[in-house]
Amino acid sequence: MYDLPGYLAMMHDPVRVPAYRSALEQSVRPGDVVLDLGSGSGILSFFALACSAAHVYAIDTNPLVDIVRQLAARHGLSRRLTVVEGDARVLDLPPADVIVSDLRGALPLYRDGIDVVDKIRRRCLKPGGRMLPLADDIFVAPVACPGAHALVAGWRARWADVDYATVTRQAAQTVQKHALRAEQLLAPGQVAFRLDYLAPARTLEGTLHIEFSRPGFWDGLGAWFEATLSPGVRFSTAPEGPPTVYCQAVLPLYETIAVQAGDRAVVRVRVYGVLEGPIWLWSVQLERAARLIAHEEHATPSGTPISAQDVKCRRPDYTPPAYQEAAVDREILNLVDGQRTTGEIARHMAACFPERFGRWEAALGRVGAVVSRYRRGAA
Repeated sequence: MYDLPGYLAMMHDPVRVPAYRSALEQSVRPGDVVLDLGSGSGILSFFALACSAAHVYAIDTNPLVDIVRQLAARHGLSRRLTVVEGDARVLDLPPADVIVSDLRGALPLYRDGIDVVDKIRRRCLKPGGRMLPLADDIFVAPVACPGAHALVAGWRARWADVDYATVTRQAAQTVQKHALRAEQLLAPGQVAFRLDYLAPARTLEGTLHIEFSRPGFWDGLGAWFEATLSPGVRFSTAPEGPPTVYCQAVLPLYETIAVQAGDRAVVRVRVYGVLEGPIWLWSVQLERAARLIAHEEHATPSGTPISAQDVKCRRPDYTPPAYQEAAVDREILNLVDGQRTTGEIARHMAACFPERFGRWEAALGRVGAVVSRYRRGAA
């Protein structure tokens, strides 16, 4: 979740902001209803209002979205701008002429952002409505990025006579965010796949045949995107271009591999669960003079393994015990009836669970947390 410095960086991005403004000027028509998903600081919402939108809904799960409400009131825009804190997927939202979003991280496939956009598109976009963005092309290239690989190789050390080298296998299964430079590319980037926001596939994959253009020490795959916001309006986060708030991503290798100009590699990148939460798989195969030099395979689930207990909990025959914390939350939810105050609920909870809270003031924080969790799902 972004903080104020993060929002400030996005607002001052000299690549992102002009492109989104141009796309909104092209797409928003007088009288349109616009949904701004993940509105953050509200800059895209205010751009849409400046394009004569009749009404804009600024939606974000971040409580900082209240800044947008304050700004709208200060500038006399409250009648045309509705700010909603919550998960757009469970909110009661109106039909929209335009849906604009930027839920990306270093790459567009970030957490459940694609699922949010897709569910709102299918439910709210009017026939003939416009989506911003339309598509993102994901580029991949071999890179020499010692800073990224240090997060893998750094585990090859002994502490208190304990050898941590085996952790490198797990560390090399994570997608990292880095600011790459053009000179770190060992070959030109190629499009691995396209993310179509009008019809996102659940699995995206690409096979790249790479010829190294210069010698170097290959330690990862760099990845970035080129966004098509609207017809003719694009921007890129490529390392050769001006820096952006997104930076780039690095998919690390286990080892640093010395390569020569003219070496050839086959790189395969696949992403499962595009809507649910992306799972990345990548493999590389390096050849020189028709001889296999290196072969590696990676998958992000290996970087964040599921514990044996979590696997057990997912079995259909598992019988979970009666957890006290679950009983606490269940009791709070039973008391949320639209009539009791949080103070009244807290006093009840302290009386029912004296060993857990002791005083009602101690229960108030838990009540507030539970209420806030579900409040964000209400319009």
